[in-house]
Amino acid sequence: TFVISEDRKSDQENSNTADKSSDKNAFKNVVFATCLFRFDSSVLIPSETDKILSILSKKKLKNSPLAVTGYTCSLGSNEHNQTLSLQRAKAVAMFLRKHGFTVATVQGKGSLNPVTNDPRLFRLNRRVTVQIDKQ
Repeated sequence: TFVISEDRKSDQENSNTADKSSDKNAFKNVVFATCLFRFDSSVLIPSETDKILSILSKKKLKNSPLAVTGYTCSLGSNEHNQTLSLQRAKAVAMFLRKHGFTVATVQGKGSLNPVTNDPRLFRLNRRVTVQIDKQ
C-alpha cells in the first residue's frame, strides 16, 4: 500500500505560482512514496520497491535531493525499533541510489509518528517515507 499525501496550503495559492522553482518548493512537504515492511524486518519487498520506482520516476525526481525516513510499529523496545527503523531507511536509500536517485538524508524515527494506533493496522506503521529533502 502506498500513501501519497500533500501538505499544501491551498490549490488557489499553488495555481498562482508561475515560477517552476517555486513550484518545486511546494513539494518539500509531500510524501511521495511509502514503502511498507514485514514485521521485524528491513528486507525490501519487491512489490513495494516497484511502486517506489514507478511513483518517483513519474514525478521526475532523479535530480531532487530525497529524504528517506524509516519507522516501526510500537511493538518491541524503543532501542530495537530505532535500530530497525534506520535499517529500513538505509535499505530504501541504497535501493534508490542504485537506481540513480539522489538521497540527501537517511534517518530512523523508531515508532514515532504512527499512521495508526489500531493494533490491527500496525502493518501501516512499518514503513519508510520518501520526500524531497527540506534542507
